[in-house]
Order: sequence, then structure tokens, then C-alpha cells
Amino acid sequence: MRIGGSLDRFRRFLDWSWKAEKVFILAIFPAALLFITFTNIQSGQDPWEVATHAAIMFGLSIVCLGIFRLFHFFLHGVLDFIEVIGRKQ
Repeated sequence: MRIGGSLDRFRRFLDWSWKAEKVFILAIFPAALLFITFTNIQSGQDPWEVATHAAIMFGLSIVCLGIFRLFHFFLHGVLDFIEVIGRKQ
């Protein structure tokens, strides 16, 4: 049962880390991106160039969120597999 308890703790950590990743990628990163965008526009850079870079960075953040989610599902699958093996023994 010690393995089951540590697996539950790891599963709770995975769920918490997924929430933290969502907050970072969907809230903090775009806010920082907007701040940098407006700062660059005020410094005299071409607004279209800055907006293009901002859109690319935001798109990459969404792609990273998807990659993190796939990794999250993979780790949950590994945990389920370990639990099944532990029950058979």
C-alpha cells in the first residue's frame, strides 16, 4: 500500500502542476507578451512586425499547452499501468 499512497500523491501533484501550467500559459504569459508588445511599439518599432511576433509567440504558447497536456495524459497512463501491475502482485 505504500506504493499506492505515493502514486496518489504523485497524481495529485500532476493535477496541481497542470493547473499551474494553465495559469502560466493562459494568463501570465499573454500579459507579459502584451506588455512587451506595447513597450516595443512605444519605442518606435513597426507595429505590424511587433504584432506578428506577438501572435507567433501566443500561438507557440498554445502549442506548448497542448504538449504539456499530452505529457500529462502520458504520465497518468503510466501511473494507471503501475497501479494495475501492483494489484496483480
